[in-house]
Amino acid sequence: MEQAIADGVHIISISIGSRDTAFYNDNRAIAAFGAIERGVFVSASAGNGGPYPFTLGNVAPWITTVGASSIDRDFPASVVLGNQEMYKGISTYSRVDDATLQRPLPLVYVSTNDRTSYCVPGSLAPNLVKGKIVVCNQISSFKQVARAGGAGLIGANDESYGSQQGITNRNTLPAISVSFTTGEKIKAYIKSTGSNATATMTLKGLTIVGKETIAPIVAAFSSRGASKEYPQVLKPDIIAPGVNILAAYAGKLPSKFLSGTSMACPHVSGIAALIKAIHPTWSPAAIKSALMTSSYLTDNAEQPITDSFTMRAANPFVLGAGHVNPNTAVDPGLVYDMVPQDYITFLCSLNYTEQQIALLTKYSVSCPNSSLEAGDLNYPSFSVMMKSGSNSVQVKKRTVTYVGREGDAVYQVSVKNPAGITISVEPQTLKFGKSLETASYNLKFEGTVASRGYTFGEIIWKCIQGGSQIVRSPVAVSIKA
Repeated sequence: MEQAIADGVHIISISIGSRDTAFYNDNRAIAAFGAIERGVFVSASAGNGGPYPFTLGNVAPWITTVGASSIDRDFPASVVLGNQEMYKGISTYSRVDDATLQRPLPLVYVSTNDRTSYCVPGSLAPNLVKGKIVVCNQISSFKQVARAGGAGLIGANDESYGSQQGITNRNTLPAISVSFTTGEKIKAYIKSTGSNATATMTLKGLTIVGKETIAPIVAAFSSRGASKEYPQVLKPDIIAPGVNILAAYAGKLPSKFLSGTSMACPHVSGIAALIKAIHPTWSPAAIKSALMTSSYLTDNAEQPITDSFTMRAANPFVLGAGHVNPNTAVDPGLVYDMVPQDYITFLCSLNYTEQQIALLTKYSVSCPNSSLEAGDLNYPSFSVMMKSGSNSVQVKKRTVTYVGREGDAVYQVSVKNPAGITISVEPQTLKFGKSLETASYNLKFEGTVASRGYTFGEIIWKCIQGGSQIVRSPVAVSIKA
C-alpha cells in the first residue's frame, strides 16, 4: 500500500479480511491511515463471516467497509423428484441436449459422514454413485462426483447461506445449485424413498436479467456489525454486488463466477474512481459520504432490501447505509467531510495513548484537551449508546458541506425515530448560499427503553430549494444495561 501511494494512485481496493482489533495493531488500518493522509480513498471488504453478528473486519472509520449483495441476474434450472415435486435452482451447464437430462435417474445422498456428505476428494465410492444424480452439501463438489462416475450433481448450500444459491463454473457434468432449505427437502425425499428415489434435472442454459430475479438481497455470508471493539462507528458502511460475479481469474480459467465481499469491494472502488474523476479535489471522507448518503434501501420490486439469511428487511448492521448507487453518488448535495486530524481526535477519544496513536500516524501526536467522544466523529452515519431502564439522553453534532451547484440551496430535515427513542434536530433547516459552504446541526437522542438490544432509525436532509437531493444517514441505537 505504501508503494501504491508512492506510485501516485488515487484509489486502493483491499479484498482482504482483517480482525476487529486495536487499530495500532492492524496493518491494514495503519497503511490505510497513511493513504487517506495523502488523499487516497481506501475501500475494503467487510469479511465473509455472516450471517453472524460481530464478524466485521476493516472497521477503521477512514476505511470504506463494504458488504455483499446479489444482482438481478439468474441462471434458471430446476429438479423434478420422482414424486413430481419440483424445486428451483441455478446452473450454468449449457449442454441442454445432454442425454442425462432427458429422463429420470436414480438419486442418492451419501451421508455416512461429513466427508461423504460434502463429497470431498476420495470420499465417494463409484459403486454407490455411478450413473446417479448425487446430492452434496456443496456445489463445488462436481469434480469429485464426475470422477466417481456420477451422472449429475445437486449441490445444497449450508444453513448459514439462507436462501442463497451457489454457482458452478466449468461444468463437466450436469449440476444444479439449490438453497439449504431446498436441499433439506430433497434429502427428506431420498430418506423416505430409499433406493427408489429418482430425479430429472432441467438445465436450460439460459441467463435472465431483470425483475424476474428479486435483487439486491444481502448475501448471508456478508459479515455483520456491530463492531465489538468500536461500536461508536456504525459498520459496514455500504453494500455492493458480491454474489455470483463474473471475475477475472488467475488459473486455468480466464474468468470464474465468484462470491464474497472481496467481489463487492472492487465495485465500490470503481465507483469511487468515477467520483474522483468528476470531483478531483474531494477528500476520501467526502467520497465515502457521497457513496453512503446517496445509497438506496429498496430492491427492484420496490420493497425493503432483505437479508438472505432471515428473508426479512436488513438492518444497518447488515447493509450499512444501503446499496451503492453510482448515479446519485456523483451529485450528493451535502457531504460529511473530515481531515486526518479529525481521526486523530477520534483516536484520542478512545483513550489511546499518544504512543499508540503514533504507531498509526508514524509521527508524534498530541491529544487535544476536549470532552469529545468517539461518537462525535463527523461520520455519515450514527451509532449511539444509551442505557436501559432510565431516561437516557445523548447529544451529537454533525457538520455538512454543500457540494451542489452555485446558488442558494435549502435542506429540510426529517427523522425516522428508532423504537423507544425520540430524535430532535436543531436547526431543522439548513441554508447555503454558495458551493463548499458548511453548516452544523445538533441531534438529541432521548428515551426510555426497558430491554437491552438494538433499535434503528434514520436522519434525512431533503433539498427543497436548489436541487432534489436526498441525504440519508442510518441510525443505530445500542441499549445497554
